[in-house]
Amino acid sequence: MDSSSHNQLDAGIKQIFIDCDHTLVNTQEISFEAAGTVINQVLSDQNLPIRYTYEELLTNHFGFTARQMLTHLQTKHNFTLTQSQFQTYTTLESNLITTLLNFHPLPSPNIHTLLTHLTNQNKYNISIVSSSPTLRIHTALTASNLLPFFPRSQIISTSSSLPTPASKPNPAIYIHAMSANNVHPTQCIAIEDSRSGARAAIRAGVTTVAYVGAYVCELQRRQVADVLIGEGCVIIDRGFVSPGFPLLLDAFFLKSLDLFVLQRRLYYDPSFLGASLSHFVL
Repeated sequence: MDSSSHNQLDAGIKQIFIDCDHTLVNTQEISFEAAGTVINQVLSDQNLPIRYTYEELLTNHFGFTARQMLTHLQTKHNFTLTQSQFQTYTTLESNLITTLLNFHPLPSPNIHTLLTHLTNQNKYNISIVSSSPTLRIHTALTASNLLPFFPRSQIISTSSSLPTPASKPNPAIYIHAMSANNVHPTQCIAIEDSRSGARAAIRAGVTTVAYVGAYVCELQRRQVADVLIGEGCVIIDRGFVSPGFPLLLDAFFLKSLDLFVLQRRLYYDPSFLGASLSHFVL
């Protein structure tokens, strides 16, 4: 994105799209624990000696769905799963995550306060746009006490909302979500934590905020921030803090604001928009 595209934003943002895993709910550890269990089972069933640790999967496959990981590993290790086997393993991984979520609800820090604040403002429609199955999203939201914020129609999943499932970075899910909510890309903001999610939103023409709050390590946050800025994200969000995030959304109402410059200054100088923003912008 260049500065000219940012200045084409409508005077009023109407729609916020937000990812679920690692964004609304911090499922990073659970997801990679489940993926590691299933992937190592696949490798064992294929009589391959390789095994992956949690750290290896996180480093090399952050932002990947289980389907994408299995597809990549088949190519890398030269084996082929039948469609039936592929479905069995991905279902196993999804069921394992769903079970773990019931015991380890982990809403992202400050997200409940932020959603309450945005709901009370009554300025934005908020939808989940996720590559996770709907059941898993519902389980995560229920366990984290976030489900009341999202009517069923606003939980949009690549696996159940599209005629043909298409995971991020395919922009189809964002195109569908905008059509379902009758909004134009210039009326929307997306919040994504991964390269594949950011690519999906940006390819659909949606201005995208990069969320890096799922990372505990500051070095990792900055590394992922660099990647997502490179993909075209305009703002880096370190952790949802109210009222800072609504103030950031209000900045998009200023037609004359050069958001490319704003993004760069926020990235290197968090004091640019005051202390209320410096808590969550790199």
